[in-house]
Amino acid sequence: MLKMVNSKAPRQTIYFFGVFCLMLSVLLISSCSGGGSSAPPINPLSSAKDITAFSILGESGTITGNTITLTLPLPNGTVVTALVATFTTTGETVRVGALIQVSGQTANNFSNPVTYRVTAEDASTKDYVVTVTVAPPPPPPPAGQILAGHQAAANFNAIPQAWIQAARANLHIAYGHTSHGSQIITGMNALADANNLYAWNDGGTGGALDLRDGAMGGDVGYYPDWVNNTRSYLGPPNPNTGRGTTQANVNVIIWSWCGQASSKTRETMISEYLAPMTQLEADYPGIKFVYMTGHLEGTGENGDLNVRNQQIRDYCNANNKILFDFADIESYDPVGFVNYMLLQANDNCDYDSNNDDNPDSNWAINWVTAHPGDALTPLANHCDANGCAHSQGLNCALKGRAAWWLWARLAGWNGNP
Repeated sequence: MLKMVNSKAPRQTIYFFGVFCLMLSVLLISSCSGGGSSAPPINPLSSAKDITAFSILGESGTITGNTITLTLPLPNGTVVTALVATFTTTGETVRVGALIQVSGQTANNFSNPVTYRVTAEDASTKDYVVTVTVAPPPPPPPAGQILAGHQAAANFNAIPQAWIQAARANLHIAYGHTSHGSQIITGMNALADANNLYAWNDGGTGGALDLRDGAMGGDVGYYPDWVNNTRSYLGPPNPNTGRGTTQANVNVIIWSWCGQASSKTRETMISEYLAPMTQLEADYPGIKFVYMTGHLEGTGENGDLNVRNQQIRDYCNANNKILFDFADIESYDPVGFVNYMLLQANDNCDYDSNNDDNPDSNWAINWVTAHPGDALTPLANHCDANGCAHSQGLNCALKGRAAWWLWARLAGWNGNP
């Protein structure tokens, strides 16, 4: 007789075993979690939205609560419609109106107070009202105090950025020269290529310095041509402005030599250069005329060139004139300890290092070789690559620096950092 088997028993056993495993898993998970929530904590969004520093043209603003004030030492009338601010902030974004501000890049019109809105991570905002005023400059120093020589080149980095901008905004320079005089232009080109702050062109377009290179033909060694060319370029004097009627906005005239200074006698230096320059100053009182010394010729302290250059220096010092001392700049390396003119230095910067009356060394090449990491070295190399007429690239770079020092002084800078 067959025995019947209960088929439900195994299925019930499997069911209860599954329930037991599920309960055990829950207990294990609960014990591992320590009884707390496993979700990571949520960090609150930051509410920081301060402007902690603010400057324009290198001048720092004073931050007081929600106001920022700063005064720019620029001449009255300087355009403030496109000034670029540099700032630091703890916020996420900074806007003027709808325009996002990028520190050091975004320009704004500061003719009236400008509101900067800082937005934090949590979307809260804080407004800063920025007010820019233009300070009237101190009266320009007497012209006789403006001597752009090797010390001017050495003090190039002390020029406040605001006075570079003032020169760009207010000077209109006409420059007459031949090959030696182009050394200044070569140096200025190197500076402009390295930093757009020193940009220049004929007409001053795009906010650059207005420098009309070669505006008047020839150089100051050709008398009376240089005088006649100056008057022809400027036109008859305007009694109301003291400037020329043809070039009404030109307010600086500069001429260079190209080797003729040493051929002058004391009398002809007066009659063919110093006296005509003085007469031009009298006829055009609204224009600053820049005197210049001649380039070195390797004839040392007692040579005709240095004697005539010293005559020019003495006249400028005694009569409150403006002087670009071309020869002095090429007499010193950037260290400034040695006067190489006394060692028969010439315009190529060659000099006599062992007192045998033969130029056997070159101060410009020596300095660049010894200072590969100096900021002047790439400028000197740039000038060499683009042709520094009759000379070494370092000489041109130094003259470019001295020229910008002079432009800042003519714009009204008092020479103090």
